[in-house]
Amino acid sequence: MINCLKNKLAQVAAPVVAGLVAGVAAHAARADLVYVTVPAENAVYRYSAPNSGGVFAGTGMNNPHGIALDAAGNVFVANSGNNTIVKFTPEGARSVFVSNGLNAPWGMACDSASDLFVASRNDNAVVKFTPAGVASVFATAAAGLSDPRGLAFDADGNLYVSNHGNNSVRKFTPAGVGSIFANTNVTEPGGLAFDSLGNLYVANANNSPVEKFTPDGVGTRLNTSTNAVGLAVDSQDNLFASYFLNVDRYAPDGTRTRYTDVGGGFVATQVPEPAGAAAVAGLSAAAVSTRRRRRSP
Repeated sequence: MINCLKNKLAQVAAPVVAGLVAGVAAHAARADLVYVTVPAENAVYRYSAPNSGGVFAGTGMNNPHGIALDAAGNVFVANSGNNTIVKFTPEGARSVFVSNGLNAPWGMACDSASDLFVASRNDNAVVKFTPAGVASVFATAAAGLSDPRGLAFDADGNLYVSNHGNNSVRKFTPAGVGSIFANTNVTEPGGLAFDSLGNLYVANANNSPVEKFTPDGVGTRLNTSTNAVGLAVDSQDNLFASYFLNVDRYAPDGTRTRYTDVGGGFVATQVPEPAGAAAVAGLSAAAVSTRRRRRSP
């Protein structure tokens, strides 16, 4: 499976490229924080480096999967077990953001107004929630959705949805007009992620590697391990790919690093705040779905 900051950060002083903070010198030397949901433990972990982290949230979770961050650093987690969205402040204070209107919530992403979009898998729908929690249906099976898994916004505010059920990626304009973006070299797709050049990465299952699509839709198979379930790209254009037992990180030159063996749900990256800078100027998010030891239905 990237999220609430893509267009929101365009309103602050630091320039934004495809949803990632750019031009802040202090960020270059600081690795992004990585959040991982772990359904088997009903927990969210946070890492500052490979295998260096701990529990960020251990209460209010029920088979957590999707995760997204807003411009204020609040963390939203989709609980597939009880069809809720839980919100955590940067300090870890918990509240229920959504308690109805979803059926097996999965991937999440936000638009420039910090509206939260959620893939409701069992409804074959994407549901939109305003910052106040007011719900509306954005797209359904009638618009071509089939077991939607991953969501991601491009720099122009178009929403991309991976259809696990019909092997395609749909593109929706801000007005909700849908079209097929990709339906070749896409196999049971899961997570989606954009890099700073606007390239879309798609996690493929069924023994297939990650597929990269240019903004024009030209696809290329990458030299990654197969069966990635979710993806994210951090502020340095490192690609995070999740598998059943781990999360790997791929540098722009293709170098692979085992990031963590903890998984089971989704991952989000967050640019750490430089000393003395406002938090809103230092955040970026990208969702990644992962699995560990078992597959959720």
